[in-house]
Amino acid sequence: MSPSNFSFLAEYSPLLAELGVTAEKLYPYDPSSCVLTLRLLAEALTQEVASRIGVQWIDPTQAELLRAVDQRLGLDPQVRQMLHLLRRRGNEAAHRVDHKIGYREGLESLKVAREVALWFHHRRRTRLARSVPIPLHLPARA
Repeated sequence: MSPSNFSFLAEYSPLLAELGVTAEKLYPYDPSSCVLTLRLLAEALTQEVASRIGVQWIDPTQAELLRAVDQRLGLDPQVRQMLHLLRRRGNEAAHRVDHKIGYREGLESLKVAREVALWFHHRRRTRLARSVPIPLHLPARA
């Protein structure tokens, strides 16, 4: 198997890397599950950032947490847009049985999640950072 586009996240949390790797594995067989898993990754990344910058909230929705993080950090508009795209598309995968997530949407979501993960990595990077993300590797369809 090719190296994962998300393995560098293990430096921060094994869960973050596992979510990304799992989404990649799901993509060829079930793009909807891939997208849903990427939503979970985006949520976990947002929660990690919120925790590090002192945003405290009891059981927020992802949209509420994104707003709070944005207010505190002033998120780059592209990052904010990508996080909301993963949130909305994940909602579609989870709740809209009449809408099938296809390979195109799954692949776009993988690319977007990779960009969000890189943003997170660059935001967290310190002199102690050991991992360097590999170039983007696109998974094949089943």
